[in-house]
Amino acid sequence: MPHIRIIAGVIAGIWVLLLLASSSRSHEFNTFADYPGFSPYFPPVCIETPATEYDLELLQRFKPRVVIAPQGQIPIDFYQAYLPFTVLKKFSQSATVNKTVSPQLLKTVQYAPGYYLDLNWQRLQQEHIWQKITQQTENSTFHSTLYGRIYHVPVAEVMSDGKKIHRQFKFLKYNSVFMVSGLPAKLPWGTETLLKVLGLNPLNWHELDHYTAIHVVLNERDQPIALLLAQHNYHRTYLIGKQIPKPVANRVAVDVAERSNELYPASSSLKPVSHRTASWSRYMKYILSGQDAPFFQGEDITHGIHAGGKEIDYELKYLPHCDPFYRAKIMLGESRSLFGFYIGRDGPPGADYYTMPALLALDKLLFFSYLHEDNPEDLKMLDAAWQKGKDHLDEATLIQYGA
Repeated sequence: MPHIRIIAGVIAGIWVLLLLASSSRSHEFNTFADYPGFSPYFPPVCIETPATEYDLELLQRFKPRVVIAPQGQIPIDFYQAYLPFTVLKKFSQSATVNKTVSPQLLKTVQYAPGYYLDLNWQRLQQEHIWQKITQQTENSTFHSTLYGRIYHVPVAEVMSDGKKIHRQFKFLKYNSVFMVSGLPAKLPWGTETLLKVLGLNPLNWHELDHYTAIHVVLNERDQPIALLLAQHNYHRTYLIGKQIPKPVANRVAVDVAERSNELYPASSSLKPVSHRTASWSRYMKYILSGQDAPFFQGEDITHGIHAGGKEIDYELKYLPHCDPFYRAKIMLGESRSLFGFYIGRDGPPGADYYTMPALLALDKLLFFSYLHEDNPEDLKMLDAAWQKGKDHLDEATLIQYGA
């Protein structure tokens, strides 16, 4: 047994070292929002498109049921429970630029290169905020929040004979916001211990987790037909009535993964459920089938309502589309490195930068993400998409296939 532990520890060490060596950063003030290809979708001047009263009514009518793991974080209000506990910093300065970050200040610097927010973790602990969002009681005054918005999307649906039918779908998007993002609950043996030895907290991998989004897709008759969920750096599409049951009273249910906060269709299992995970869609074949396992992998654990999970009561809020929560290009969390290396622990930019530019159009993301566990045809198409794209994934192949 000692020899096995030593070998596992060495493997875990190699895991971390490779992670460090492959991720050195040249311009630390850059964020994912600076990735080429976003500009056509996000011009310099943001034009507001207000929601109608009917849009807001739809968001309320179909708001999802959310089940968190025992001791899991509850989704918080970005402006009431996160921003007030941050300070504004700049990469070129060692000192804090501003110790109090207001919504107005955030608007002023949201597009300014080199600025970032830093969550005051010590203050959170001193004021018992962390305990309040992870150990909810009936008398707790710490309220949960989700942010809702709606997209009206023209969709070309491909029929079995190859003909296209033009549809008009509504995507109801619900962003949940978590104070911090952790790694999957289950990591390769020895990895978690080594991370802690290096001073890395698997529970607090990076500050702010707001890409966790639930999309309820409605057809022209305002009937829910699909669920699109964000999971790590990829999404998954589930057809209602096929992959997941029809919702009760129009409200689909999702389970929030322990520690990582990722979203999965609700489970009725009496035991916690494991889900294969990887860093991005390059490893979707492993996620779907367990084949071609990548070096960086883990398992998310969800606790359904019958396995100790707790359904939360939350307030649904609407923010303008141009709000910094969605559009900020700066890091909304601390820039973290280890021994001078970038290791993927930076806080994210605004929530609108939720995927690669080629998949920002929600109809494309819906089709691209429609893949099933252990389906031979789906696995074959994944292989074809990578072979055709050579060193990158050919998104068009999977979009056409999903459509």
